[in-house]
Amino acid sequence: PPRSTLFPYTTLFRSRVALWWFDFFGGYYYSKPLMKEVANMVRVQERLKCVPMRSVAQIAVFGDVESMYRVQAFSPLANDLLVTPPDELARIGAPYDIYNFSDLDHECLPLDQYRLIIFMNPFLMPPDKRDFIAGRVRRGGRTLLWIYAPDYIGEHGFSTDAISSITGMTVTAHTGGDSTVQVAPEGIFSRLGTTAHYSFSAPLAPLFEVQDRDVLTLGVYQSDGAVAFASKGLENHTSVYSAVGNLPAAICREVARA
Repeated sequence: PPRSTLFPYTTLFRSRVALWWFDFFGGYYYSKPLMKEVANMVRVQERLKCVPMRSVAQIAVFGDVESMYRVQAFSPLANDLLVTPPDELARIGAPYDIYNFSDLDHECLPLDQYRLIIFMNPFLMPPDKRDFIAGRVRRGGRTLLWIYAPDYIGEHGFSTDAISSITGMTVTAHTGGDSTVQVAPEGIFSRLGTTAHYSFSAPLAPLFEVQDRDVLTLGVYQSDGAVAFASKGLENHTSVYSAVGNLPAAICREVARA
């Protein structure tokens, strides 16, 4: 089955899911009970392969391969933005579909069914994708959740203005070194019951903050109170931006509920 070398998961259009088995260089599964089980799975596959399995998810998640070519190989961003989030999202109580960012404008992608779209790591955003987001994605009252540094890497270098443009709120550099964000149990997060915290798994630079009087503050840096998590109602959609990754399931659940 097709699989990505950067993603530990594979999702196919039409909500088909691929699974592959690796025999660890010969004989690892070769015993009668295990081979009997593999044979059972093959029979189940044959029975199910023609059964319609259209997704009913209203959440779409996009991870970008190209952006990771601009990140150091051992950066924690790979785990914090691509590996951990699917596990947390699996615990929010609502289904989601996951795609490569390059497929955002694919003709088979059922864009109209999604009410919440999460962009995990599109640091590098080609003009055609930026235009597609402006013309087709930012509409219908849906919510777009942006994480860390969307569109930060441009043709002429790094730009917080580009982050501001794509999120619709003013984003600037954050001078603090501690990425811990605290979210109070109020507003859309009143169901949390207690203050929630999340952060990158290791010290990271650059960090960003929101400096926009028109946003609704959702979370602040624990170290200095600067806004790190905010939402803003725009003309045809709601923009939510978290300057820090590793959003826990409880936070994602309430964003989806809202």
